[in-house]
Amino acid sequence: MEEIAPITPADRAVRRPLRPFRFGVVAAGARSGEEWTAKARRAEELGFAVLVVPDGLRHTLGPLPALALAAAATRTLRVGTYVLANDFRNPVQLAKDVATLDFLTGGRVELGIGAGRVGSDVDNRSLGVPFDSGAVRVARLGVRGYVADCVPTMATSSGSMASGAASPRRS
Repeated sequence: MEEIAPITPADRAVRRPLRPFRFGVVAAGARSGEEWTAKARRAEELGFAVLVVPDGLRHTLGPLPALALAAAATRTLRVGTYVLANDFRNPVQLAKDVATLDFLTGGRVELGIGAGRVGSDVDNRSLGVPFDSGAVRVARLGVRGYVADCVPTMATSSGSMASGAASPRRS
């Protein structure tokens, strides 16, 4: 059996501090705003750390407005996206929207973004967006360059890069 080396101060310098294990809940819809806020409050009461909303055109609430309402109805519950579809939104506007939501919630937003899931092809067709191969969609996700300080870049249809700054920024 191989012996495991102890963690050294140098190891600690490059590792992120451990976070306590957390539990989250996925919620996609409600029949009313009152029902939605009740779900968020119940998740918080039950001790869930985060409520996440999936992204899709069918059978779900719009993630960002739903998260804003859930955050407004709770005090400690973190809110997040259960993987936003990269192809659906302009990255500069998305960075601004997420930065604003994070600012207004006191830093309680967790962003998940991805390049596709089962059924994405139907949503893409509904939007008139090509559903390229997985490799192309993943590469496009990387090219768009989402960064923490909200200065994303994206490839334009002409192949050039467009940059934009979004506010608010954390100080």
